[in-house]
Amino acid sequence: MRGNIFFLFFLVLNIITFLVFGLDKQRAKKNKKRYRTTTLFGLCFLGGAFGGYLAMFFFHHKTKQKKFLYGIPLIMMLQIAIFFYLTKL
Repeated sequence: MRGNIFFLFFLVLNIITFLVFGLDKQRAKKNKKRYRTTTLFGLCFLGGAFGGYLAMFFFHHKTKQKKFLYGIPLIMMLQIAIFFYLTKL
């Protein structure tokens, strides 16, 4: 049961993160106000790293920034470890 709750949480957060990255890319193209880097990283850190990583390559967004290119996979590995730890309790 606990694993299902964590899975659902991660799934929803990853979908939201994916969409926010996509919106940020649209705003960048239109020279509109964008999401802060801390917001994008915050969503990834809270559990949306997989969605953020997919969005980077799907939308071709933030792929040249090393802090995103290396930081998000690092966060993702940490989240995978935490997820497996919490589901084994």
